[in-house]
Amino acid sequence: AFDIYAWDARGHGRSPGERGYSPSFMTSVRDVQTFVDHIDDVHGVPVEDLHIVAQSVGALLVATWAHDYAPRVRGLTLASPAFDVKLYVPFARPALALAHKLFGHFVVNSYVRPEVLTHDRARIASYKADPLITRPIAVGVLLGLYEAAERVVADAQAITQPVQLLVSGNDWVVRRAPQLAFFERLG
Repeated sequence: AFDIYAWDARGHGRSPGERGYSPSFMTSVRDVQTFVDHIDDVHGVPVEDLHIVAQSVGALLVATWAHDYAPRVRGLTLASPAFDVKLYVPFARPALALAHKLFGHFVVNSYVRPEVLTHDRARIASYKADPLITRPIAVGVLLGLYEAAERVVADAQAITQPVQLLVSGNDWVVRRAPQLAFFERLG
């Protein structure tokens, strides 16, 4: 028997605060550690007994946490980690960085539609109807996501926990090559 614990990232799901906002990507990484500590403190489940499953941006948060905090987890399952989010507007990243530098905090809405995530009509309908799905993302978090991803993929050998990596054959949201490079470099 095992227990399942789920976490709503800051600004997502039922968590409080501005939708899609975190002070920084690394604040959200620290939140992963806070959640793991909570599971141990409240439920008595030590990190050594945890197997963490995460997808997309959550998978990047967990990969960054595994890299920076070196927890002795039982294992990680990372599904389509967002090591390189496809921005379909030319020069979007440098433009967002400049706007963030000039204007400070603001959010952009995700272009991700449920039809690019699944072909299952019931899942598409539930995604569209789910009030807890957050489309906005703070630009500072998005920019921090790219910085963390580049660092973690380049230094993946520092991650020595068991990792199962699920990579989509045809993904409209994240690029495949950085996921494969990450896997090849894992310690």
